Amino acid sequence: DKTGYFWGNTVIIRFSKDGTASSPITWNTSGTVILDEQNKGTSPKCIWVDNGDYNIISGFIVQNADYGIMVNVDSDNNLISSNIACFNSVGISVGGGGSTQNVLQSNYAFSNSSYGITVEGDENVLVSNLSYANTGNGIRMGPNVSSLTLSSNFSYGNTGQGLHVWGPLCSFKNNIIYSNSSYGIEVYEYA
Repeated sequence: DKTGYFWGNTVIIRFSKDGTASSPITWNTSGTVILDEQNKGTSPKCIWVDNGDYNIISGFIVQNADYGIMVNVDSDNNLISSNIACFNSVGISVGGGGSTQNVLQSNYAFSNSSYGITVEGDENVLVSNLSYANTGNGIRMGPNVSSLTLSSNFSYGNTGQGLHVWGPLCSFKNNIIYSNSSYGIEVYEYA
């Protein structure tokens, strides 16, 4: 059962169904699919995973939205991979409402007016993502984060920090962060 649907004039695709660990719901483009929210309603999102577990979202280009891809409200164990998020306010956002154990892998987030990638929630994993030329931070971990793993990510050329950390117990390995206008890495008081 693959259920995604159009949500009025503010969301192009909303996922709220659960797959399982052995049988995730897979949304793969098998080609170039551009989701463009230009001139759509208020607070537009291209892809919104809302209370959906074990979804795989791969291969989309999302642009011109408040959120290119948003995963929130108890959405767990999702894989967001090989997507391009550009010209949004926030490229890719995971968190809010306790979303945990999601994996962001091999995504590109660039030219977003706020953050390239932002994460809240526990035990999420970011691996091999590229976040650059964003007006705000390249990668931001909010105050409700713990046990986050970041490995082999690139964050460069952002106006804000390359990596902004608020949460405790985060693991960083083999990330490359350079040429950001503010700090390369900023660890905030809650970390």
